[in-house]
Amino acid sequence: MKERSKKLIDIIFCIILLIFSLSLMFSLLFSKEKSFSEKENRVLKTRPSVKIDRILDGRFFSEFSKYCADQFPLREFFTGISSFIDLSLGRIEANGIIVINNKVLIPRNDYSNNQILHDNLKAIATFIESNKSNGLPSYIVVAPRSLDVNKEKLPICFSNDYGTAEYDALYNTIKKQNLIDTLPCLTKNVKEKNFYNTDHHWTTHGAYIAYLEITNRLGIEPYPIDFFNVDIVSTDFLGTSFSRSGLYSFDDKDTIVLYRYKNDDKIIITRNGKERPLYDFSALEHSDKYRIFLGGNTDILEIRNQEAKPKLLIIKDSFANSVIPFLTLHFDIDVIDLRYYKNSLSSYISSNDFEAVLLLFGIDTLATETSCINIRK
Repeated sequence: MKERSKKLIDIIFCIILLIFSLSLMFSLLFSKEKSFSEKENRVLKTRPSVKIDRILDGRFFSEFSKYCADQFPLREFFTGISSFIDLSLGRIEANGIIVINNKVLIPRNDYSNNQILHDNLKAIATFIESNKSNGLPSYIVVAPRSLDVNKEKLPICFSNDYGTAEYDALYNTIKKQNLIDTLPCLTKNVKEKNFYNTDHHWTTHGAYIAYLEITNRLGIEPYPIDFFNVDIVSTDFLGTSFSRSGLYSFDDKDTIVLYRYKNDDKIIITRNGKERPLYDFSALEHSDKYRIFLGGNTDILEIRNQEAKPKLLIIKDSFANSVIPFLTLHFDIDVIDLRYYKNSLSSYISSNDFEAVLLLFGIDTLATETSCINIRK
């Protein structure tokens, strides 16, 4: 009798497990795909195309694995459960985010290999040399990661050289005269809040320090800090690091401030013939409040002052968004984001009279984002 009851329990358990597995599979295959996660503020992997060559070389299975991870039913709920368990067990990380005293969240930023970084840096070095031969000065501004600047906050289990391999590749590939490295100046001012506690971006003050480095290299006199009026626009910002962590709450929300100046509301951003202001205050009503800078990321923007100024081309990721408002004091700016821009970059440059080209990327973008290769076009 006991043996029969045990077998019955095993059968019931197998049936429940089968029903649960089939439910997840059908939900994954037939539910509507999400292309963007509002909570995580990132593009999600959609279903990969089935092609023989992609199956044979393994790319399909790699992409399908990422698709399953991104489109998994109730993904955000299970991510939150995982974070709760990690922290309850005394671990210092939640889903790849280092949690320090429940006050600072620092992305770990581990990469399986640095081939993407090397490919991107080589493409950028070639691009800079090509522009040099055409008489167009070009520079790359590299934004560090929060963990690069805040190493003294990391737990003792992290070695002093953690994360340095990416910078070794950077220094070995990009010529010194073309590199504007913001790591030393941000590290020097580490006691100032140059990075958000809950987001991977630098704060407006961190962006201002980067602006000082850029103007110094370009031979331009920067505006002093007291030229700007500090405008606090949000005190409840929870950024990408918080979203990735899966945490349901956090003690210290971030404050977003803008460094405003006279007539900055007259600066016009144009995209596809449509105009918008320099700051998108509607973003403060959503979770991605960092989108207040330029209205977020898009393929191409034209930024114009009331009076004509020299033209600067900025090829960038989102770190540039909070720096550009400072640079509009000196330039009319065209902005291109290679993640969305699909046309020929060389043709665009040759058809415009630019004073210089500024590439501004986070080191994490250079190590993970394959679209940077499009700079060769």
